Amino acid sequence: MKLWIPDVAGREAIGELPEGVELGLIPGDGDLPDAMLDAEFLVPRGRGLGEMLAQMRSLRVIQTLSAGVDWLLPMVPTGVTLCDAAGTRDIAVAEWVITSILSCTRTFPELRDAQRRHEWAWRQSDELSGRTVMILGYGEIGRAVEARLAPFGVELIRVARHRHDGVHPVQELGALLPLADVVVVLLPLTAETTGQLDADALARL
Repeated sequence: MKLWIPDVAGREAIGELPEGVELGLIPGDGDLPDAMLDAEFLVPRGRGLGEMLAQMRSLRVIQTLSAGVDWLLPMVPTGVTLCDAAGTRDIAVAEWVITSILSCTRTFPELRDAQRRHEWAWRQSDELSGRTVMILGYGEIGRAVEARLAPFGVELIRVARHRHDGVHPVQELGALLPLADVVVVLLPLTAETTGQLDADALARL
């Protein structure tokens, strides 16, 4: 089997491959090698495959490094199995979410810009404690975000496709949005979710 993976730091963690598996490395820069056309199992690094996927006649499986696959779906040839990486980036994404919330609440971008201009002016920033945070698209990543929000003393509104214990169905989103100080959007990009946060929804915040 011909396996192609990105040539990036950490690839040595793949370890010893079974007999009969031939490993190819996808370069980070420059043109993609013609030898990739014979790939049977592909781990794409990102975008840029373009028309090459359609020419991979032996391709059987694509394994992404991301939970989202919307960027790749239109290009997957018929008969090829597409696998996402759901669950592998829960903590990393949750940490990014917490960082973003705190940065905005504490006006870090504005303070950084003022520092670069060598300006100092006292300003009052908000506190996260006591705020209401909505997690829209409450799944594994949402639970990881919730766990990291716990020490901050926030109120949580959980919203998912279907109602569960402590989780509101998405049909109640319009009524819940005015209650939220912060909205964390963890929805997959699909035909169903596209446009869900439209101008009317944003106006309710």
